[in-house]
Amino acid sequence: MKLEHFAAFRPLCPACRGSEASLGIDRVAKGDGHEIFEAMLACPNPACRAQYPVLDGIPVIVADARSVVAGSVLPLLARDDLSDLAEDVIAECGGPGSALDTYRQQLSSYAWDHYAEFDPAEPTGEPRPGAVARLLARGLALAGPTTGPALDLGCSVGRTTFELAAATSGLTLGIDLNLAKLRLAAAVLRTGRVRYPRRRVGSVYDRREFAVPLHRERVDFWACDVTALPLAGGLFGTVVSLNVLDSIAAPAAHLNAAATAMEPGGRLVLGCPYDWAPAATSAEVWLGGHSRRATHEGASEPAAVAALVAAGLTVEAEDPDVPWHVRMHDRATVTYRCHLMAASRTGFATSGRPDADSE
Repeated sequence: MKLEHFAAFRPLCPACRGSEASLGIDRVAKGDGHEIFEAMLACPNPACRAQYPVLDGIPVIVADARSVVAGSVLPLLARDDLSDLAEDVIAECGGPGSALDTYRQQLSSYAWDHYAEFDPAEPTGEPRPGAVARLLARGLALAGPTTGPALDLGCSVGRTTFELAAATSGLTLGIDLNLAKLRLAAAVLRTGRVRYPRRRVGSVYDRREFAVPLHRERVDFWACDVTALPLAGGLFGTVVSLNVLDSIAAPAAHLNAAATAMEPGGRLVLGCPYDWAPAATSAEVWLGGHSRRATHEGASEPAAVAALVAAGLTVEAEDPDVPWHVRMHDRATVTYRCHLMAASRTGFATSGRPDADSE
């Protein structure tokens, strides 16, 4: 957690969200003058006093921080000094479907798209990695002139956050709730290198490690809930949400949170393939996708536009068919067709935006 970002964005306690509930830094176990790696954050409200950990440089600022950490024990404690042989033996003993297998599959799919275009050993051919970066570039082109500070909601393993920082001025913050993905993003931030398990077939993986020439200044990563941001309103000139809307429990709350985070005149880039699944999102809150008898015959695109308008945003431009790839293994890559929108906020918001001096 970079002290510059913490001071600029002044996170609020997600438990009480009182006007005097900006979190303070307590009990630093590991850090330096610029960054904190292990510590506790504390709410100053005497009626609350909730605490939130900073682990591997990632602050976990969510109301139920205990559950988030409990669900991420494996990636948080995973060793990085094992040989390929030892790691393979452990994975083989765990077997398909184990927590380790799930963890490695997830990192393989997302790290491939975010970073494998920089891998000198990556095979050529289609589909190419880097689709999420191309999706962001198209969205920023639709949005027109964008400014910072910038917020990347559902940043995954970090590529879009780095690209967003390069495209805008001011500080950039990447937010996700998946600590395994955030730890990989934070490692790239610190070292300029990515290290991930690339799935070949079944439970067979190849460890890949290489440098990534990305813009790493003014970037930080936090673990927060994208439907209930622990941040004051009006902080950000640019907000991005790519492939998040259909993978969370409350899509409308996510759009409201994104709109609240924007300063007046700010821009939102929203992309979604509308791959609705009840395991992630209850069917009752899907944006479209219910029935052909529903409004617009159940289409999600107009429902998403209506939800943006309900959140106080104006849709300025759209691209209905932008590809995004999720690699499963050497012989399988899923291609989604994302609906990309650029929206603006023209209404008034109480701004807590960092001063230019803090950027």
